[in-house]
This record gives sequence, structure tokens and C-alpha cells, in this order.
Amino acid sequence: MKVIVSPYWRKTFQFLVVLNTLFTCCSIYFVIEHDSFESFAIVGGCTLFFWLIIAWLSFMMRRLLTSVMVTELNFQSALFGNKQCCVDRKNKIYYMILECTEAVYSKQKFILLSNEPFSIRSKRSMFSRNVIQSYDIKKQILMPYNSDTSDFFKLSDWECITA
Repeated sequence: MKVIVSPYWRKTFQFLVVLNTLFTCCSIYFVIEHDSFESFAIVGGCTLFFWLIIAWLSFMMRRLLTSVMVTELNFQSALFGNKQCCVDRKNKIYYMILECTEAVYSKQKFILLSNEPFSIRSKRSMFSRNVIQSYDIKKQILMPYNSDTSDFFKLSDWECITA
């Protein structure tokens, strides 16, 4: 089963890409209609600025744009189709349950999984000391911890790590 880490950020990212693509198409049409360097410079600069904002936002929130494939053998995370991490269920699993700010006032519970012991250093960001920005995406998997996903976790067999 495929689990999206943050449907909110996935939908936000998709909306911004579609909106910016429409803006780019309208900008191209405007520049063609008004054949002048000034209009090209202004509209091209604005378009580039909006694409840079999307690139920066996707870089900052890349950990929330991941998806996790859950099988009987493992948990496997991917970002834009590229495999990031695999946590094998046959090995010892370490976990930490945390509550993080997903959006401005939206708090959500997440579970962090790994086959290796880990510790989390919380660092300040625009998302207020969010662990989401500091976990190792190559060794750990972040998943939502709610009623839909709780059946995947055998917490009694795993080792809990406290912050």
C-alpha cells in the first residue's frame, strides 16, 4: 500500500506547479502580443521569480513530499519516484512518535522508523523547531501516525526511542 506522508503539501505543490504553468503560458502569450523588450523583461522576471519560489519550497518541504510503499517485508520511501530509504521488517526497527507542525496551525502525529538507532536534533526553521527538517532521509522513514496507518506498525515488537 502506498502512503503519502503529507497530502496537504503534495496537493499544495501540485497546485503551485499548475498555477505557475498557467502563468507562464499567459506570460508567453502576453510577450508575443506586446512585442517589446520591456514587457519580456518584466514578465520573464516575474515568471522566473515564481519558479524559483516553487523550487525553494519543494526543496524545503522535500521530506513531506515523499511517499512510502508498505509491504509485508519492508517500508520503502520514495521522493518523486527515486528510492530514498528502505526499513526492513525482518531486522530490528527503532521508532519515535512525534507531533509536528505540518502547516501553519496544523499539527499532526508522525512516526519515524529506522533499522539503526537514531537521535533527533531539532533545529529552528520557518516551521518552528520541526523535526521534519532534521531527520536523515537516507536512513529513516517518516510516516503519518493515524488511524489509517496504525495497523502497519507492530510497536510492541519494536524499540521506542525517546527524544
